[in-house]
Amino acid sequence: MQGATNRTRGRLACRGRRPMPTGRRVGEAYTDRSAEFRLVRGRPLILSGSTPLDSAGILTAEEEKRVEDAIAQAERGTTAEIKVVVLRWCWIDLATKAVEVFRRLGLHRTREHNCVLILVVRANREFFIYGDRGITARVGFDYWYDLRDVMAEHFRAGRMAQGLCEAIALIGSRLAEHYPAGADNPNEIDDAIVHDS
Repeated sequence: MQGATNRTRGRLACRGRRPMPTGRRVGEAYTDRSAEFRLVRGRPLILSGSTPLDSAGILTAEEEKRVEDAIAQAERGTTAEIKVVVLRWCWIDLATKAVEVFRRLGLHRTREHNCVLILVVRANREFFIYGDRGITARVGFDYWYDLRDVMAEHFRAGRMAQGLCEAIALIGSRLAEHYPAGADNPNEIDDAIVHDS
């Protein structure tokens, strides 16, 4: 496994990405012909994948509405919150960027610390799923592996909106088991997709 990790780091560096910080443990790294993935174990949970997006890398207005409606639907059954952020590019380690975006948007301020950030970086052809600390204690790693693979399969085929909608539905149904909605279920985080440079 160590050899596979080093090879993955080398490819990331050749593509203009900084090598992963030496202090982080890589839980899994593998490659195939169309994608590279790595799972970084940390606190909170950080999950990332790299896969070709569609040629434009942009959601249409109709697709954005579909994704935002999927977020609203998923959150009806849970007190957890889901946020999608699309970045044009990212010049720093994605783990660092995910933390910065999470805090800048105030996603860490939910009452139960149960927000999930889906971060998509168009130029890097990568995505991150970042769960706040309230979630990491309750959801096993295998679930996030499966979720990553579902998104990657759709993204490879150019179905970015469908991949996001399916991932959002899966996140909502799983978090409803741990954070079921009650009579008091305010929408703490706006459902709108954030586009950032």
